[in-house]
Amino acid sequence: MAGIAVLASQKGHKVIGYDKAFQPPMKKVLEDIDITLHRGYPKELVLNDADMVIVGNQLKRSDPIIQFLVAKRHKLYSGPEWLMTYVLRDRRVIAVTGTHGKTTITSMISWMLKQLGQDPGYLIGGYVEQLQGCANLGTGDVFVIEADEYDTAFFDKRPKFLHYWPSCVVISHIDFDHADVYPSLEAMVQQYKYLMRLLPADGAVVATGIPASLQDQMTAFGLKYVQYSVSKAKKQGMVLPKQLVGDFNLANILAAVETGCILGLDREKALSVLNHFHGVDRRQMVRYQGAVWAYDDFAHHPKAVAQVCQALSARGRVMLIYHPGTYTQRHGVMDESTYAALLQANKAYILLPPKHQIDLSVYASKHIVVCEQEAALSERVISDLQEGDQVVVTSAYYLSELWTILLAGIQKKFGDTVCISIEEGVA
Repeated sequence: MAGIAVLASQKGHKVIGYDKAFQPPMKKVLEDIDITLHRGYPKELVLNDADMVIVGNQLKRSDPIIQFLVAKRHKLYSGPEWLMTYVLRDRRVIAVTGTHGKTTITSMISWMLKQLGQDPGYLIGGYVEQLQGCANLGTGDVFVIEADEYDTAFFDKRPKFLHYWPSCVVISHIDFDHADVYPSLEAMVQQYKYLMRLLPADGAVVATGIPASLQDQMTAFGLKYVQYSVSKAKKQGMVLPKQLVGDFNLANILAAVETGCILGLDREKALSVLNHFHGVDRRQMVRYQGAVWAYDDFAHHPKAVAQVCQALSARGRVMLIYHPGTYTQRHGVMDESTYAALLQANKAYILLPPKHQIDLSVYASKHIVVCEQEAALSERVISDLQEGDQVVVTSAYYLSELWTILLAGIQKKFGDTVCISIEEGVA
């Protein structure tokens, strides 16, 4: 929604934003372009007929402001509907989808296009320092968008990506998630099948690890299908840039390169510029560097958590702090696979969210420490740390109290380290 606010401002609208809270870096991004921010939601708004109200999918029908707007019968836009109507209609849309990897691949494609002389539009679900933001209208024909599979708004339960009518779709893994929306993996796959129906006859799909039924549908529609994978990247002699970690990022680079080729870019030039891509905030993001390293990571799906642990293990012991904050994780839907992912770390800690339904018996292991308080957990981790350890915090949310105590404690314990400011790009 912050990115949508940026795009609306660039189109010349006066934008006023309401949310429960605003945190850096998005807070600074919005303030720098003179967007008025109000913490908390009003019970009513004074609106003119020309005013547009864009509703994020976290708002519920029972919220007082929504009840007011519905009673007034004022036109409500979801974010995706507004985007399609006012931004994407005349653009060549590249939609990056999948359970995990979307933000990084969307960022890579946007960076690659800009470095090769194009001026793409883009909307990214994270802050990218090299792009100095998360969204831009651009002047070129191409618009690259992180296309979420989650629902759209309280009045539109379709996945967001069905609104974008792309000409090219990137699919980075389809793994079960969002148990509040999808009863099964098959139900998620069905939405991707609907997405395939919206591609034009000359449309293309760049994908990895997708179900056979989806491949069959692409074949039936005559769509161009380009597969990518870690093994394919290694066969081509691709090497991970030193600023990135993990085979999954090697696959992400190949996904971006293959998409660039579909757009007519030179393969070698595309690969060359991606070697200078530094990553996205809160994706294996270094918060502390020295006697120990500390990383902040958005990973919350078990598969992504396991990949991050495996990637960092080559550098030393992995001390994993896992926060199951999403609906699916809070409700214990994937406790068994989460437990298996945590075992990829040398030591694992769980920060329990409030009102959870997690089966703690699954985690009844000396290997896993369960705690309800950020401060207490931070102190336990600090006491366990040894020189050379890799601390990684995985959560869909930024845990400000935990990070404040953790960084201060690490610096006090080891002394001769370099601390990277919390305020530098917090998502």
